[in-house]
Amino acid sequence: MIPAFILKILARLGLSSAPRWAWIALAAIILMAAVFMLGRCSAADDGEEVQAEQTAESEQATARAAEAAIEVLEDRTITEETIDKAVDAATKEIEDAQDPAAVRDAVLRAVCLQDSHRNDPACVMLRADP
Repeated sequence: MIPAFILKILARLGLSSAPRWAWIALAAIILMAAVFMLGRCSAADDGEEVQAEQTAESEQATARAAEAAIEVLEDRTITEETIDKAVDAATKEIEDAQDPAAVRDAVLRAVCLQDSHRNDPACVMLRADP
């Protein structure tokens, strides 16, 4: 049960005649220490796995945020291009107007193209006027 070299060491220390319960207690302590050390090592491995998962999730979240930012920039660019076209058209129409009434009508048509002013009474009158 106990290797010979351990018995020799115990004999030199004067512990060779220890009672059986002492050996069982010593074995239990060694076993608990081994289980504790193994548990600690596996907990460290689990921690590394969890950290790797969190890093991967963080990278994915960053990538999704970057894609969303690019989409917002693209939408903003399209919106700015649309606004620029509308302003250019209104500017050309105003420059081509012959009298103040034509200038007023050109400005009113440009303003009435915006959603926020469509229901304005002047815009409603403009649509009703052929």
